[in-house]
Amino acid sequence: TRLPPWFGVRLNRRGEAGADNTTSLRFRMGRDDERVIKSYPTGENISIDTSCLHGDSVVLTARGYRRIRHLVRDRDSGPVWSVSREGCRELRPITGWHQNKRDGRALYRVRFRHGAGSRKGAGQGVNLTGDHLLLTIHGWVRADAANGLKVATGELIPNGHQQAILTGMMLGDGHVRSGSPRVTAAYADVGYAQQIEAALTPFLRGSLQLLPQRRPQWRLASGAGNWTRRLRDAWYADNSKRVDRGAVESMGDVGLAVWFMDDGHLYRRGSRVDGRGLKRPSALFCTDGFSLEDVRWLVGYLRNEGIDSHEKRAPKGRLQIYVGADGCETLMARIGRFLVPAMDRKRTPDAPPFDPAAWGSGPATVGFDEVVVEPWPMPAFEKSVYCVDVEENENFITHGGVVHNCHHLHLDELANHKKNKAVWED
Repeated sequence: TRLPPWFGVRLNRRGEAGADNTTSLRFRMGRDDERVIKSYPTGENISIDTSCLHGDSVVLTARGYRRIRHLVRDRDSGPVWSVSREGCRELRPITGWHQNKRDGRALYRVRFRHGAGSRKGAGQGVNLTGDHLLLTIHGWVRADAANGLKVATGELIPNGHQQAILTGMMLGDGHVRSGSPRVTAAYADVGYAQQIEAALTPFLRGSLQLLPQRRPQWRLASGAGNWTRRLRDAWYADNSKRVDRGAVESMGDVGLAVWFMDDGHLYRRGSRVDGRGLKRPSALFCTDGFSLEDVRWLVGYLRNEGIDSHEKRAPKGRLQIYVGADGCETLMARIGRFLVPAMDRKRTPDAPPFDPAAWGSGPATVGFDEVVVEPWPMPAFEKSVYCVDVEENENFITHGGVVHNCHHLHLDELANHKKNKAVWED
């Protein structure tokens, strides 16, 4: 280890800084081997930890990404984005700025396996010393021991409710383009489009866009990120859409409702008549773009959910899923409270009324993704590495995930705590 077992701050006999208004950070390797590391102005925060970042590593601030060397140079107080103990992303000010000697230490590049490409540096990761701590699903872990672990990305990802809505969209009109992956969908019913927009607001890029077509449609699109790339990988194989079966099995009633509002409709031709003389409609799901194997799996999924159904060939050879009258009644009982007023044409008279509270999704969460950690050859002429301290949360977000800030002590505080064994008088 490059840090000594303990260290001290050089003070005069009265516990004050020297005449030059500086205080020397000293450490002892042995009884008679005492060396001065560096002199600091009094009142300055100093790092007691060698874990630092390369100067070109970027930190996510309220104004966008900024190189950490510039934050330290300008003593920029931010605020920067960090992660609270509850897992929420929030802005916190910077309270300390550190420029330390590299001192021959090895550096590592940490990047996400599902990085969102190289555009504007995204996906390039963060370069830091091996002893710097990363926030993983197991807690704080050293960077040089984090290869293959899931590290907090710092980006917001859909919570379970929002993920179910996205699953329903992907079964219907949703699409994730290749390259810089973004979730897109277009709807003819503005009321339905606005409901989807409200549920997915944290992830959307801009507001609804009206497409000038013969039949007007409202288009929404998300931003690109690690979570959209994972969504693309799960739903596409060789650029062909496929069913993410794990996501469908866990989507629940809200996902089923979104799928029906996207690509389902009531089928009244040949409807049965119940004891009250009312027709009992059946239902259809369009499954364009999915393979026969996927359609048959979806039929099995619906049957397991108690919704009687079977595959059906449309006149032009397109595959559909037919839901009989009994299955349609079960379907409506489950999804009725999610059917927005703009979709009343897809509602049966006995379906439960629309409940706006059922769409309440709660806050988005911070995501985790697997990282790749590789040695990084820092140029020999660069002698310094950098770090900052963040108020309360003690972490900040970079392109390579959530990293812990430097441990630090304030020189004035050390001078006032003579009981601290790390402080002594000359």
